[in-house]
Amino acid sequence: MKESKSAQYLKGNKKGAAGKNDKESQSGKTQRVLKDFKDLSQFEEELNRREVSLIEREIKTIRMQEELDRLRPLSGLYRVVKAMATERRLDSLLDTITRETQAMLKADRCSVFVVERFTEPGGSTSDELWTYVAQGLEGFRKLRVPLNGTSIVAYCARSAEVINIPDAYEDERFDPDVDKQTGYRTRSVLCVPMTNRSGNVIGVFQVLNKKDGPFTSEDEDWLEGLAAVAAGLIEQAQAYEEIEHFVDNTLSVLAQTIDKRDPLTSGHSHRVMKYSKLLGQSMAIPDADIDVLHYSALMHDYGKIGVPERILWKEGRLTPEEYAEVQKHASLTFELLSQLRFTRRLQDVPYIASCHHEKMDGTGYYRGLKGDSIPFLARIIAVADVFDALTSKRHYRNRMPIDKVFEILNSGKDNHFEGRLVDTFLKLPCREVLTVMESERDQPPSPEIDLFKHITWLRLTELVSGSHPKRGEEDLLNAFDRLYFRGLSEDYQALD
Repeated sequence: MKESKSAQYLKGNKKGAAGKNDKESQSGKTQRVLKDFKDLSQFEEELNRREVSLIEREIKTIRMQEELDRLRPLSGLYRVVKAMATERRLDSLLDTITRETQAMLKADRCSVFVVERFTEPGGSTSDELWTYVAQGLEGFRKLRVPLNGTSIVAYCARSAEVINIPDAYEDERFDPDVDKQTGYRTRSVLCVPMTNRSGNVIGVFQVLNKKDGPFTSEDEDWLEGLAAVAAGLIEQAQAYEEIEHFVDNTLSVLAQTIDKRDPLTSGHSHRVMKYSKLLGQSMAIPDADIDVLHYSALMHDYGKIGVPERILWKEGRLTPEEYAEVQKHASLTFELLSQLRFTRRLQDVPYIASCHHEKMDGTGYYRGLKGDSIPFLARIIAVADVFDALTSKRHYRNRMPIDKVFEILNSGKDNHFEGRLVDTFLKLPCREVLTVMESERDQPPSPEIDLFKHITWLRLTELVSGSHPKRGEEDLLNAFDRLYFRGLSEDYQALD
């Protein structure tokens, strides 16, 4: 049967529509592929961009680290130079320089040796190299090396040349016995001399075992720069140390001029100084204050130079008039010491030294100060001064019994003395107190002092007062009697 024209038309339209749809479908696929390709390209570009950015950041990080590594020695050099403004003591300065050098060069160990002329017992002299610090060598805080010896440090000092040894055991100048003694294994060695303005070698830097291989020429340059700075600092510290020794010796001689006026009281000023420092250190006062305490205690009786000897040497009780003369020594101490040009660090010495007879309740002399208005260091000296006076022989009495000394100190808490200072003094190690006390005698201290190393002064007082001895304390009383009364006459009587 023949299709009608209408049917043929409809059929043709359907085929046309299908073809059209096929073309449209193919076009859509193409567009999607193009879009996916475009997205993939954009993703790849983004990935590349991020990768480039990451690489750039990594490069910057590496460069920054390289810059930090390059500047680290400069930072160490800066810290050493900064120490000049704050650290004047030679031992502390050397410790600072050593630590910074070790970190700066990434070394295992570092020591700073200083040239010093050493006087032999017979009077002859020889040059030595010594170091306060040898890091990592436990127990070796001060090492001495002959300047004419065979060590690498000595050779560096004599030749004034930089010595850089990649392998110490391959160098004939290295002495392996040092490693055998210490248990240390030396690999690389770098020694740089320190010279002063006159060109003389005053010391040597010795750096051992760089952590990432042998020392480089750049390490040499940095250490030479540091050595140039350190040389000036060390010379300055040595000069400051010499001044301090001069001041110390001068004040010690001045103190002895007082003590030497009366052989019976000889050494009193030095013992009071030692007791004061024991007490001050137990109170954890700063090192700077310890120095002020040292000189204040040493000079506390300097004004007695103006007290007539007929009063100082009088046997028996003083009259009120004579005692008033003795009391003048406090004001005279201030007057005389104020004429000395103390350094700024020690400028309070005259005032503190003159306040050791002030009392917490205000009844002392010569200013009548009370409580916290009395300098704290003077309160320390007050306890030490009375303790030494009571435990020493005097013209008007013998050494007091220890239990009586305890009663006087204890009853003086918070009226004469600051209570916590008395309590702290009584807790001092007995051996330390006895060592100072025995320095009164013109002979070496008795070995029996070591028997008292495990007890406090308070515990000794308790034993003397009748406390039952604990295990290991059975022989202490007899030993103490032998120490305390040694050298006294057979007719000794303890007087109030």
